[in-house]
Amino acid sequence: MNRTRAKTSISTDRTSRLPDLNSPKDSGSRITQDEINNIKLKTQQLELERKQMKSKTAYMKALIKARNNKIQSVYTQPNDNRNIKTASKNQLLTLEETAKSLERSLNERKKQLDEIEKSDKLAVSKELQIEIQMYYLEQKHLAQSVKTMKDKEAIIAMELNRLKRQAASAKANEDCIDDLQAEIDGLTEKLFAYNKSELRNYSTKQLKIIHDNPNELENIRKSIEEKIKNEGKEMEKNRRKCEKIQQKENDNIQYLQQIIDQQAQKIQEALDKMNQKDQPEEEESKEPEEKEQPEKEDQPEEEPKPEEKTQ
Repeated sequence: MNRTRAKTSISTDRTSRLPDLNSPKDSGSRITQDEINNIKLKTQQLELERKQMKSKTAYMKALIKARNNKIQSVYTQPNDNRNIKTASKNQLLTLEETAKSLERSLNERKKQLDEIEKSDKLAVSKELQIEIQMYYLEQKHLAQSVKTMKDKEAIIAMELNRLKRQAASAKANEDCIDDLQAEIDGLTEKLFAYNKSELRNYSTKQLKIIHDNPNELENIRKSIEEKIKNEGKEMEKNRRKCEKIQQKENDNIQYLQQIIDQQAQKIQEALDKMNQKDQPEEEESKEPEEKEQPEKEDQPEEEPKPEEKTQ
């Protein structure tokens, strides 16, 4: 009861000192309930503001004190040991552990880097980087080359059919045969170059796999050797096929040349026969001319008669 009375007395004392409140001047005036409620509401608001200001003041004092203590600790420490710490001990321990782990990982990375620099993997990785760039450009180029090759294959198929039709004809020209041979040689070279580029792309992929998985080196080496062996067999097979095609083309050329020679011989024989037929006619035409020549020789002897007349 004493506490409540003291509190009410303090609150009444505060309300009496408030500037906005109209306190009664004499004890005889009446106070309404609305005025009492307004006074209580304003009192609560002022009390809340006071508590907020008090908490803000205490917080600011704590901040100022902490800063002053840190500044004072910096000035009181020796020059070598001056260190401003704004984190808690747990945070500092966590940071120290993180720093130590990072230092350990850094040392491990340095060791790995030294080992890589001493080994051939660094050169291989650089070569792989270059090969990857080349592989990208080569892949892009090969995509275009494949499209171009398909178009050329269609054109070549049409051209081969045309050339076959020309070769089947006896009127085929040797120049056309030479052009056909040049086209076949060019296609053969392009085929070998295309197979070579495919093999290089395969090797590039395998090198990337080796770089990512060094343990697969032996398996990849065996697969590459097997691939090279198969490619060698395929190239040998293609070479033999090309040799057969070449031999067949040479046989066709010889056959066409024989046809041309035979036709030329037949034409020459026909011309000779025509010349032989013309020679008797020329001899027969020469004999009347020889008969006419004596008559012409006799005629000049009779010519002096008109000369005598002229004399």
